[in-house]
Amino acid sequence: MHNCCFRRLERQDLFPRQKVLRARKLLDSVGAAHGLVLATFYRVISEGRILGALLVYDDPKTKRPEDYFEFYDRETNLLAIGWFDRFGIQRIAIDRGLFDGGSSLQGLFVTLSDGDAL
Repeated sequence: MHNCCFRRLERQDLFPRQKVLRARKLLDSVGAAHGLVLATFYRVISEGRILGALLVYDDPKTKRPEDYFEFYDRETNLLAIGWFDRFGIQRIAIDRGLFDGGSSLQGLFVTLSDGDAL
């Protein structure tokens, strides 16, 4: 079992310095397109190695403090998203390339149902 942790970050610490411009576009893309506000973000670390970042967004029109999330790898590739549907049911979708031991991302996301194994 891996020792994995989430560490709260400052915006400038989210990605390595060389990826700052790409990361800034990434951070602003969701909020601008859907009226969401970046609530918090975490660097995901396992055994001292940075795996990626979890960005959590708030929709000011709901009572929930966290309405949408995105998980990115170190190269700022989107791996997974989570949201609440119109009935308030939490949903998650993962890049199809991560299934069945795959290692190349496809950019096609598969929505998981309750009880689906990864």
